[in-house]
Amino acid sequence: MSSNAMVFFSSEGYSKQVKDKLLTTFAYNDMWQDDKGNIILASCQDGGSCIHIINTGKSSWKYDYEELMPQGNIQRIMDYTKLIRKNLKNFKKPDWLREPVCVTGFEGTKDPIFQELDDSKSLVLLGSPWNRGHNQEPSWRLPLYEGNRYLNSRDRRNKYDRSAKEIVDYFTPSYDGVKGISTWAGHGNDPLYYSLDVLKEIASYGYEHDGKKTIYIYPEMNHTDKDFGFVMKNQVYPLVEFMGTIKSNVAFRAKNVFWQGQVYTKDWEPVVSGKYAAEVIPILEETTDKTQDLSIAGRMGLWTAGSVDGWGVRCSRDDPSFDRSRQFSSQKLSNHVLRKTVYSLACGANYIHNSAESDTEELEYHASLAYELLAKEALYVPKRNEILSFSPVHLSMYKPQEIYLQEGEDHKWWIYFDKNREETQPKVFSHMNASWLGGTLTPWDFSTYASGVIDRRQNIIPPYPNGMVLITPVQNNALRENNSVRGNLADNLHPFYKSILKEYITDGVDYLSADGKQRYKADEFYKQIKKDIEEGAKKLPVLVKGEKTGWVVAQVSPTHLRLTLVDGGYLAPMDRKVKVMLNNLSVKKVCDILDGISYNITDNSFDVTVPCGMFRFIDIELQKPFM
Repeated sequence: MSSNAMVFFSSEGYSKQVKDKLLTTFAYNDMWQDDKGNIILASCQDGGSCIHIINTGKSSWKYDYEELMPQGNIQRIMDYTKLIRKNLKNFKKPDWLREPVCVTGFEGTKDPIFQELDDSKSLVLLGSPWNRGHNQEPSWRLPLYEGNRYLNSRDRRNKYDRSAKEIVDYFTPSYDGVKGISTWAGHGNDPLYYSLDVLKEIASYGYEHDGKKTIYIYPEMNHTDKDFGFVMKNQVYPLVEFMGTIKSNVAFRAKNVFWQGQVYTKDWEPVVSGKYAAEVIPILEETTDKTQDLSIAGRMGLWTAGSVDGWGVRCSRDDPSFDRSRQFSSQKLSNHVLRKTVYSLACGANYIHNSAESDTEELEYHASLAYELLAKEALYVPKRNEILSFSPVHLSMYKPQEIYLQEGEDHKWWIYFDKNREETQPKVFSHMNASWLGGTLTPWDFSTYASGVIDRRQNIIPPYPNGMVLITPVQNNALRENNSVRGNLADNLHPFYKSILKEYITDGVDYLSADGKQRYKADEFYKQIKKDIEEGAKKLPVLVKGEKTGWVVAQVSPTHLRLTLVDGGYLAPMDRKVKVMLNNLSVKKVCDILDGISYNITDNSFDVTVPCGMFRFIDIELQKPFM
C-alpha cells in the first residue's frame, strides 16, 4: 500500500512488474492481511476513527475498496462542513465590524470556487508560476562569488540551463489575468536561482503592468555561516530593498527554530530591527518540525514587536511528518490544513501559502472553507493592537547559543542523543533533535510551562492555557539590536497591555539578566516565569481552559470581543469541551456567529463544545465598552 493506492506485484520470484493497482479516496495508516485473507486497514490518515475489514472472498471487494468512505470522525467532519457552509450562506457581517484585513493567498487556482472568492475585499489570490525545474545558467555568479561556496551550489531538483532572457520571457506572461505572482527566487540549498538583475526585471514588469505585486519566496534559509552572510548582503537584501520600491515582498519560508532562533543572529539583524518591516514575510515550513508551538509565538513576536508588518501560514502535503523515517503525509481531506489556516488567520496572519493539491471536488473543497469564511468576513483577522489573548509575560531572544540552533536543526536523524549533555545542561528549549521524536518534555521547557504541550509532535494549534506567550526581540535598550527602528512592543499591542508587560530574556539555553551579564539555569529560573505567567493570566479579560484547543480573543468593536476556538488535535480530531472564563467583564450576550447558539453565563464562565475537526467563532457582547 502506498498512499491511497493498493498495488499488486507478481508473485513469481523477484519482479517489479505491477499486475494491478487500486485507487481509493483516502490513505490509511497501516494494512494487514489475516489468515482468512481479509485485508484489515487501520484508520485513515486524516484523523479517522474506524478500522476497516475488507472480505477478499467477495467478488466485489476491489470495487468496495475503491469506493470506501470512512464513517466515524471523517463523516462527522464532512457533516459539520456542510452545516457551516449552510450557516455561512445566511451569515451577514454585523455593521459594527470594521473593514477587513486583506489577506493575500500565494497560490490561486482556476477552480470556480476560488475564482468566485477572488473578488472579495478580504482576499487576494496570486498566480504561482513554477520554473518547471529550470534555473538560470550560473555564469553570472562570477566574479562576485569567486571563493564563495555558493558559486557552485546547486539545487539538485533543478537544471541550470536557461539564459537571463529565457527566464524573464518565461515568467512575465504569468502576470496576465492575475493580480500578481509568487514564485521561488532561491532555496537554502542554493539561494542563487537567478541573478539579482533578472529578479528585478521580472518584478518590475509586473509593477509596470497595473501595479501588480510580486512575492519572491526563499525556503529553508536557516544558515549562519560567512558565505551565506555574503549572499544575504549582495543578493537578498538588495532584492528586499528593491521590492519595497514596487510594493512587493520577499517571503522567507524557514524551518525548525528559525523564527525564534537564527533570525536573531548577525545576518538577520536588519530584519529584526524593523528596517524591512513592510517587505519581509515570515513563514514556517513545518515538514519534520517538532517545534511549531514555538514558531507561531516567534512569528507573532516579531510582528507585534514591529520587526515585520505581517506574517504567514503555510500548509502543504508533508506538513504532518514529524519523523522522516515514518512519513505518514498523504492526508486527502486536508482537515488539518483547514484548522491550521483558520487558527493562524485568527491569530493575525495575513498571508496564506497553501498548496491545494488535495482540495478536490470529490471532497467538496474541504480546506477551501477557510477562504470562504474569509470572503464572507465571518473569520475575523485581527490587527496586532486588537488581540487580547496575549500573556502579559513575553520571552525575548538574545544571541542564541549555537547548541540551541544546532539541536533545532538536527531534526531528521536519530543519532544525536547525548546522555551526559541531557543530564548536565538543562535548556529553555530542549528535546528538539530527532532522537526525541514524539518524546516527552521536561517541566522546565518553555513548551511545557508556556505552550501547554507535553511532547515533540505537531503542536501546530497549541493551547497556551494562560495566553499566548510571545517570543520577541529584546525590548530593553541594553541588549537591543543596532539601528533598531521597530519601536516598542507596548506601543504595538492593545492599550490594555501598556503597563502590565513583563520581559524575560533567553539565549535558548539559559535565562539572562536585563543587562545580559548574569545567567540563570533553565531548570530553576523557569519557576519564577511560570508563576508570573499564571498570575498574568488572571488579568486577561477572557481565558480558555480545555484539552488541545487553540484560542484567540480580539476586540472587534468597543462592545464586542471575538473568541475563536479551534480543535487542536492536529491529526486526531475530536469534540473538545472547554470552559471559557470571563474576568471583570459586564457581559450582555454570548453567541456563536454562525449557528446562533447562545451560551448562558454561570459564575463568570460558560462551557463550549468545539465540534470534531472544526472551530467556533463566538461573539461576546459587552454592556459597556472595554477600555
